[in-house]
Amino acid sequence: MIVVTVAALFFTARGAFISSFAASRPDTIARLAPSNMPALRAQYRREMQAGVMKSAKQAIFAERARLSLLRNPLSVTGLSILALQADASGAGLEHARLLMSAAERISRRDLLMQLWLIEDRVRQEDVAGALRHYDRALSIYPEAEPLLFPILAGAVDTPDIRKGLFGYVKVRRPWVRSFLDFATGHAPPAALAELLIEVDGGDRPSSFTRPFEAGLLRNAVAAQQFESARVLARRLAKGMPREWQELVPSQASSAPDLQPLTWATSEDPAFQLQLDASGAVLDIGPEGQGIAIYRVIFPKPGTYRLVQQMSATDSEGLQGRWDFTCFGNTASNIASLPALPATATSSQITIPAGCAAVRLALVVGGIDRASASEISFQRLALVPQVSRAPAPAGL
Repeated sequence: MIVVTVAALFFTARGAFISSFAASRPDTIARLAPSNMPALRAQYRREMQAGVMKSAKQAIFAERARLSLLRNPLSVTGLSILALQADASGAGLEHARLLMSAAERISRRDLLMQLWLIEDRVRQEDVAGALRHYDRALSIYPEAEPLLFPILAGAVDTPDIRKGLFGYVKVRRPWVRSFLDFATGHAPPAALAELLIEVDGGDRPSSFTRPFEAGLLRNAVAAQQFESARVLARRLAKGMPREWQELVPSQASSAPDLQPLTWATSEDPAFQLQLDASGAVLDIGPEGQGIAIYRVIFPKPGTYRLVQQMSATDSEGLQGRWDFTCFGNTASNIASLPALPATATSSQITIPAGCAAVRLALVVGGIDRASASEISFQRLALVPQVSRAPAPAGL
């Protein structure tokens, strides 16, 4: 009785050891239990990630898969590996599909299987089927995101893919938020914006899509997709004060969701834009040089006067200018107008035809500045010469 109990404890401990370390130490476990499914799966994944597998190694894995099926006829890993081997060795695609179909009927919780099924659906030009297996893989295995997200994000500009993704985004499948975080910085902005706008179905973003649309606005401007930027800005601006379109810096015209169509501060910590209900104050450290604040505007071609009124403290040695950069086929500087140390000026500028958008930036310079400066903005406007009405800076 004692011998039986000790033997049972030994095999229980051995089984616990094998189960605990099958994924983290597959080589060790494979020597103890060649048919152990987690170890077999981990080793096979590693070999596939390493590149093309030699035929001798393929044969070893096939034999271990058969052994796992002898011990457990419902081994999903065994069926999946045999299917992958059948496809790779030319033994027959239909045979591989039969094995994978059997494996999936047992359990969908196998990443190798789902990846093969994705590839097979793509091979059959079955977009809906491929996305179904993307959903299963990503829902069960979040660690597959770095592998699958770049593929999905790069395909968003394909109408069929976008149409297929609609349902998953609409119901907010478990992986959707992480995917949109990734896709906002990697997918074509116009295509992803179209998907999100269709998902929301209204004229303004939902609380779920708003942060993604704000990120897409910045990326659309960076990619010079200005029509998409305008569409996104109109949606994001719903319910906001119309003052966001005014050129003078303020709380409204510095709204974060609409940047860079509203005022943004450069990443240089020497520049800080302080905002409150009374207006905006730009703090400039003594070491501050370069672009301090900037925004992108959409003036029509024509001649304007830039009218400004500012007040400055500790401005000795401080210099500044307004740089106008035209975005068309290429980006080019079209004007540099005085800003500092003068505090009230009116300067002429011509916006040429072909400018899809214009970046207006306050560029700070100067030498021998011993102290920080503060700039307060009372007025800033682009006034068309043919009219005395201020030209809106927005859409």
